[in-house]
Amino acid sequence: MIKNTVKIFVVCALFVSPHMMSAQTMPPSQPQQQEMKTDFSDEELQQFTKAAEAVNQISQEADARMVKAIEDAGMDLDTFNKMAAAQQNPNAQAPEGGDADMQKFQEANMELQQIQTEMQPKMVSAIEDSGMDVAKYQEVMMAYQQSPELQAKIKELMEN
Repeated sequence: MIKNTVKIFVVCALFVSPHMMSAQTMPPSQPQQQEMKTDFSDEELQQFTKAAEAVNQISQEADARMVKAIEDAGMDLDTFNKMAAAQQNPNAQAPEGGDADMQKFQEANMELQQIQTEMQPKMVSAIEDSGMDVAKYQEVMMAYQQSPELQAKIKELMEN
């Protein structure tokens, strides 16, 4: 259901892929934050699994389109990721390359942002079509990512 696929470091839309969502949507952690809810109803968890499967499928399609966009711009994925990481972290060492590589990077990045813009409403629709609202999906996703017990419960639901 929730698998790691191609890692592309870009400014991601809210729902680009469920496996990266906690880093993008969680507020900065605060000391002694209240306990996260993990006791969702079976109905909520069934809606979540249906939504997460649909979102994951959309995400995989987006990942494939993003890899193609990077390659179509004349870059390999590793170089693109290194350049993106260097832009996001001023302490990271930028990969060797000149203006041509930067032009390719910017071209690919613009295409990735377009793909993300197209995918976000599809993911929202997939979540809503499952009977769950986006806020509840995010709440369950964050709990899923942090709770081995909830992961086991969801896995069990999916196997039945």
